[in-house]
Amino acid sequence: MTHSSARHFRQPAASFDAIVAAGPSVALRAAPLRYACAAVLAIASVASTAQAQTAPVAPGAPQPASAQTAPEKDPEVIAQYNVMVPMRDGVRLSTDIYRPAKPGRYPVVLTRGAYGNGSGGLAGATEWIKRGYAVVNQDVRGRYDSEGHYYPYAAELADGYDTQQWVGSQPWSSGKIGMVGSSYGASVQWLSAHLRSPSLVALIPMVSPFNYYKSVAYSGGAFQLASRIDWAFYMAGRTGQTGFDWERMRNHLPLKDMDTAFGYDLPYWRDWIAHPSEDSYWDNLNAEARIPEIDVPALNIGGWYDAFLSGTLASYTGMRDRAYSEKARQGQKLVIGPWNHFVSRDWTPALDFGPDAKGGIEQMQVRWFDHWLKGEDTGFLREPPVRLFVMGENRWRDEQEWPLARTRYTRYYFHSDGKANTADGDGRLDTRKPRAAGTGAGAASTYRYDSPDPVMAPGGNPTAGGGRARRRGLLDHLRRPGPARH
Repeated sequence: MTHSSARHFRQPAASFDAIVAAGPSVALRAAPLRYACAAVLAIASVASTAQAQTAPVAPGAPQPASAQTAPEKDPEVIAQYNVMVPMRDGVRLSTDIYRPAKPGRYPVVLTRGAYGNGSGGLAGATEWIKRGYAVVNQDVRGRYDSEGHYYPYAAELADGYDTQQWVGSQPWSSGKIGMVGSSYGASVQWLSAHLRSPSLVALIPMVSPFNYYKSVAYSGGAFQLASRIDWAFYMAGRTGQTGFDWERMRNHLPLKDMDTAFGYDLPYWRDWIAHPSEDSYWDNLNAEARIPEIDVPALNIGGWYDAFLSGTLASYTGMRDRAYSEKARQGQKLVIGPWNHFVSRDWTPALDFGPDAKGGIEQMQVRWFDHWLKGEDTGFLREPPVRLFVMGENRWRDEQEWPLARTRYTRYYFHSDGKANTADGDGRLDTRKPRAAGTGAGAASTYRYDSPDPVMAPGGNPTAGGGRARRRGLLDHLRRPGPARH
């Protein structure tokens, strides 16, 4: 098996409208860029038919080109790398295929991602193959070895559907596909689901950006500057860009020309800045708006500390209430663990949630697909639909709904003796209302607002980490909460 070396190069800019209009239309013929990075799909971490709204890939479409079948140490596995799967407009997407060597038709675990399908996918795929599945990992349009221009999410609706149709028609496929993936790999599941490919029978979306405007770009109404800068510029090249002066970039104004100021041409960055309200630009990135058209069961997995927790909760509650069919509505599961954006991993040495914190996600994934793709009675659907990790008690709890019907909401108020600045100050939360300023208790704390000298988000729900603020002038009320009074 051979791989060409990884290369970085610039692509001609393509606008969002140009890519979305009439389905994907912009193609870039590029030499394969086999990039040896970590596997996209590992079982431990990734990851009624209605008339479809777009045309499937024609049965007589050109056969995939450039397939490389390599001998592997495991004689039970057939691996094919860089199979170039054609989309409806002729653009070909690099696809790695792993399947049992024994002839037959197998259910398929499909992952589509933007971070490289990699050369190490065999390790994770083998675990599925042992259980009687084939595995397909694909680079999305414009990333790594796939042809075409990359504009975040613009082509994922049509490309996702076309890929599902292609996989479902292969001689080694049973015609049943389950998709699994996290973050971008979760979004691509939802974005094409409303097209209802007959082959797509189950999803496992993890840490889902379900509505890109609300969940990611303008969460809470404010542009998520640090998060979107990091991601936008990392995605600037075909294989990922690194080595940026983040501090300097985050302080650059005006935001609308940040990309060109640092030597890049990123139409999507400029579009994000140009659309601060939830207007029609964001429609293509909003799976939540298409819930009534989605007809597929989903095992929704998220983390209490994940930046996209709201998206995971919205996907579960929305599908449970408004999905296309009763089967889809009743086929929703929700699992929330003590994790950040990396599901089922230890992510901070400061917090120890005990030995059960990982939650057995691998076994859940297997049971979920065994039920929907193989028709086996795994008992999963007879279990409560919601499973939550209760932090502090450090144990898992099964529930019948989300939000919990028995929830009791408690108001907390900011208190201090006038020195709430930084994590070392006297700021605190309390259930008692503070007295009015100047009455002798609960003195006011002040802070300085200086837009040219912004404060970076030190914690909250990060994608990777975070911490408490120590910079002078900041307010911190996360210490010594007062007793709850009901």
